[in-house]
Amino acid sequence: MTGWLLFWIVLPVCAYIVAGTKGRSQLLWALGTFLFPPVILILLCLSKLAPGWNDAPQENVFETTWQTLSSRKTRECPYCAETILAKARLCKHCGKSVIPKG
Repeated sequence: MTGWLLFWIVLPVCAYIVAGTKGRSQLLWALGTFLFPPVILILLCLSKLAPGWNDAPQENVFETTWQTLSSRKTRECPYCAETILAKARLCKHCGKSVIPKG
């Protein structure tokens, strides 16, 4: 009996601590764990971090990709007038052979 009572008190404290490290509402998770002990604690441990919790500066992937793509040399296909890479030997749009440039 004492073991279950201790379990019932310790588990919400653990949930409170884990919720704080994941950027979640500590009080709500502790209350939920007090009412439904093992299920809530397992859900909390498996949940992802809250958005904006780790505000470390991150590289803008879209901007980096755009810079890479815009720096590639392109030209117009003489047959279909679509944009292709300058070094292309075959147009990816119409399938005709073209002479590579560059």
